[in-house]
Formats: sequence, C-alpha cells, structure tokens
Amino acid sequence: MSAPTIHEPDHDLAQSTSSSGRLGFADVFADHIARWSARSGATQTAQTAAAEGARRLIIAMDEGHVCLVDPSFTDQSVVQCLFDSGMVASHLEPGNRPMLLDTAGRLYLHRMLDHEQALARSLDALAAAPSVHATPSAAQALRERFAHVPGGTVDGQQLACASALCSQVLVLSGGPGTGKTTTVVNLLAVLLAQTPSLRIALCAPTGKAAARMVESIRARAGQLPAAVHEALPQTAATVHRLLGYQAHDRRFRHHADNPLDCDLLVVDEASMLDLALARRLVQALPPGARLILLGDKDQLASVEAGAVFSQLSQQRTLGTQQRERLAALCGIDVSSLDMIPGGDEDTLPAHVCWLTENYRFREQAAIGALAAAVRDGQTDAALAVLADPAQEAVRRLPEPLSAAGIEDVLRTGFAEYFSLLAEGCRDARTLLAALGRFRVLCAQRQGPRGVSRLNAVARQLLARSLGPGAPDDTSAALAGEPLMLLANDYALDLFNGDVGVLLPDATGQLQGVFERSDGSLLHVPLARLTRAETAFAITVHKSQGSEFDAVLVVMPEAQGPLASRELLYTALTRARQRVLLASTDAVLRHAIDTPTLRLGGLPDRLAEAAHARRSAFKAQVARESR
Repeated sequence: MSAPTIHEPDHDLAQSTSSSGRLGFADVFADHIARWSARSGATQTAQTAAAEGARRLIIAMDEGHVCLVDPSFTDQSVVQCLFDSGMVASHLEPGNRPMLLDTAGRLYLHRMLDHEQALARSLDALAAAPSVHATPSAAQALRERFAHVPGGTVDGQQLACASALCSQVLVLSGGPGTGKTTTVVNLLAVLLAQTPSLRIALCAPTGKAAARMVESIRARAGQLPAAVHEALPQTAATVHRLLGYQAHDRRFRHHADNPLDCDLLVVDEASMLDLALARRLVQALPPGARLILLGDKDQLASVEAGAVFSQLSQQRTLGTQQRERLAALCGIDVSSLDMIPGGDEDTLPAHVCWLTENYRFREQAAIGALAAAVRDGQTDAALAVLADPAQEAVRRLPEPLSAAGIEDVLRTGFAEYFSLLAEGCRDARTLLAALGRFRVLCAQRQGPRGVSRLNAVARQLLARSLGPGAPDDTSAALAGEPLMLLANDYALDLFNGDVGVLLPDATGQLQGVFERSDGSLLHVPLARLTRAETAFAITVHKSQGSEFDAVLVVMPEAQGPLASRELLYTALTRARQRVLLASTDAVLRHAIDTPTLRLGGLPDRLAEAAHARRSAFKAQVARESR
C-alpha cells in the first residue's frame, strides 16, 4: 500500500499551477460581475471598473487579505464610477450589492465586511460590559498567586489576571515563553476562588494546539489548592469541535441562538483564527460569559483571510477608573501604569495586555535574541547573533545546501528516533516523544528545499535504519513513518495537524497510532488515513501550536513572498533549545526586512461599533428624558 501523499491546498505562491487556478477563479468572478453590471444598465466604463476591482479583490483575498486597498478608491470620480456599476455600494448603506467600499478606500466582498462588522459588534459589547467587581476572595487569591512579585512592582501576568478579573474580555499577546499559559492557570485559580461553580471551556484552532494547551495547564497547576486543581478543565477542543461543526451541511450547532454552555471561554493560539471563524466563535458566547484570547501578535496569521488577533492586539490603552482599579488589585501605585496610554475603558484596546518578559530563553538567550531581532526587523542584530562563536544554540548550515549535507543533518537530528525503531521499539508514546525532539520546518512544500523533498530524504534514511526487511518500493508506507493529518475526522476525534506514527498491529498490518490529549492511544487503519502526509518535515504554518527541542528551519532558495518576517519568527520560536538555519544571506535579509501586511479594517469596525453603541445610548437617554 502506498504512503499517504494527498496534500491540502495552501498559499505556496511558488506553485504556478495553484497560481493559475486562482487567477482563473478571479477572472470568472470578474466576468460574472461585468455581466451582472451590464444587465443593470451600467455604462461600459462602470462595468470595466467593477470587473477589474472584483478580479483584484479575489486575488487579494487569496493572499490572505480581507479587502482590496487602492489609492484610487479615495478619488470621488473613481468611487462614483464603481457605484454607477450597480455592483458596489457604501458600507454605510450596503443594500444588496455584492461589493462594498468603506470610507478608507477598502473594497470588500459583502460577506467579508459583514464578518468584520459582526465580530466588531460582539467584541465591542464585551468590552463595554459593566466592570465586574472582584470579591474579597478573588482579590485575596490574586495576591496569593503573585506573592512572589516584589511590592510595588508591575508584573505583566498579574496585571493581565487583574484585567480579566474585572471585565468580560481579555486579549493577551505574548511570544513563546512569556507565560501566557501560566497567566491563564493563575487567572483560572482566581476566578474559581470567586466562583467555584464556574463553567470553563478551552479551545484552540487545531487539535495539536488544543492538546498542548491541556498539557501546559496540567504542568503548571500542580501548586494549586486541591479544590481548585480538581475544578480545572481536563480537556480542550478544536474550535470546530467546540462549535459543533456539521460536515453534511457545513453549519455549526452552536451560534447566537444556541450558545455554548460555558461561563468562560479560553482560546489559545488565537493568531490562527481567520475572520469568519472568529466571528462564529465570539457570537456563540452566551450572555455574560467571559472571553480570553491568547496568542502572539507577531506570529504568522491564519491561512485563510484575515489577521484577526494581530489587529485586535495592536493597540493597548487604559481608562482612568480602570487604571485605579487595576492598581488597587495589584498593590501598586497608579503612576506605575503611566507607560500605558490613556483611553476609554469601554473599548477593546483597554482590554488588551502584552507579555514581554521571556522565561523560556533565559538559558538559551541566543534563540530569544535572534527571534527578537527578527520580530523587530533588526537585520544586522540577527546576523550578529548567528555569527557569534560564543553561543551554540543557533547555527547556520553552509550554503549552498548539498544533498549530502542535508542528509547528514537529518540523520543526526532524527538519530534517536531511527535508533529506537532499529532496536525494535514499537511503543507509540516513546516514539512520538522522540519525534518531538527534532523537526524540520520549511517555508514551502515543493522544490529542493520544500517539505516534499525533505520528507523523501528522511523516508530513505528511515528505510535504511529498518534494515533489509524494509520495502524496496520508495512509495510504500514504512513502519515508524510519522504522519500528519491534513483534515479533521470528527468520527475519530482526530484533527488537522495531529501527528501519529505508523506501527504494525498484531497481524503485521500497518496502522496509524495517535496519542489523545488525555494520554490514551487511538489506532487507525492505514486505509482510513487518506488525507495525511509524512511529517519528518512540515510547513512553518503547520508547526504553529507546537514546540520542539530543536528545529531545522529551511528557507526558500530565492527571495519572494514565502520568505517573510512573521514566517521566520514563527519558525525560530518553535525551538526550546537549538535552531539550525538553512538560508542564504540574501533570503535572510529579505525575510527580516519584509513584514507580512494583512489588509483589513477590523480596528475601524471596532471604532464604528463603539460610536454606534454610544449614539444609541444617547438617543435612548434623550427619549426617556422627554
């Protein structure tokens, strides 16, 4: 039986066939708009303008943008031409037009702007909810959880906990190792002290991220009081599983009219949420429930359109009364919070916290320094870290890469894994733990430096390690071959991104063995694993939500859209102890100098939602005072 090789669609712009397919759809949509416009009686000029806007909009969305931005869209004559086409309307008076233009010159598909507006209204309602009064027990629990903090010192984790304690929403951004999970554990302890019966739900965009979330919470909950420890949730779900995704009609069981059964929802790896899914998740919250969004604003955004978490966490403010309330809870002087700009506490930026102190890389400072330099666009500083002979945590491979050089790195990186298999180990937990100590992360799928090529090399090394009994056919599935799922399987409770290992059953037939978040093993016949691929090497996108002791980061051969600052930063921060980097100077410089800009108007939609809410409130007060 051949090894699973089905690949999911992704945004590898290097693949010309994929690009031509996308352009084909954009052209079809543009032609549809032109014909529709003609039927509405528009002039040829207006038809052409609408069709060209539609074509470029589809291409922009495929690149991850929510909208199309063009300077000409602020020119009144151009705007009027688009409106005359009958295909475009103002976002303030949308009607039933297929495309909408906002006042900043952003052109949207109607449904995408609707997603932005609906998400903004829901988040604004959470931000504007009356402040929650912290009970004496909660305040005491907060002091106990942060008793180690010197008096009068501002601690980012304590401030985040205090903020979440007093409000219905918290957007918490921090890089790997800054203590997001520790903050959540402390927050849950504080909230449970206030409300012992609190119903808590945990979720993440992928199965792997959900499993890691539970593992991390368990690892940090050992010092909690027994009653609090027992009350902590023991499982986490994918967002789709939590919302009750129904594949047969592509709908979700939970929504505004049938909300989730929880008082608090914690979403990890929220940077992976696309716009449409974020809307559905937030709208499914029951009235009065709290929402905690955790993520890293500097990581790669979702594969689908939108950069929701990055846009939500880009601004941080504090209101005057909020500032006093948080200072009192944390036992610090109000002036200690002067570094945070002022703002209105009934808007979302007042419920954003950033964690900046890194704990993971204290022993491996070079990884932290390199990641920070990349994140901040400091090319020379990044190259200086890589060239520092005094550190061993980050190293570059000689360029150009040779086949023998790559093979040697893979053989060394997977040495423990191959050795276990050669010795006859067939324990899935042991093998998966060994696999988690090294991984190859690629920017692209195809080409000599892509996932497909490097997986092929690793499979050859695996076959050699198995000895004479290994299949001669290089496409045949191999015992010990790691597999990553490329689609959700709700019947098996397995999800896109889950990694298992192929092992023989009692009859010698290979089956996939996966470890669930509760530690149990699931055995799946190979024939059912049709949407999976070898996972010695994975894309950087697929690595989000995972950590490894060491990683080999393989950047593209040439400069291009795949070599971006966020991709390189995300790849580097998957490592705990060691990074090997395969990149030329030119590609490395290009990546660090090229931040990924996802176009969208969510901050403006939040401002519009707040304005509409306040206007409605004033109108209501005026009516009641008559």
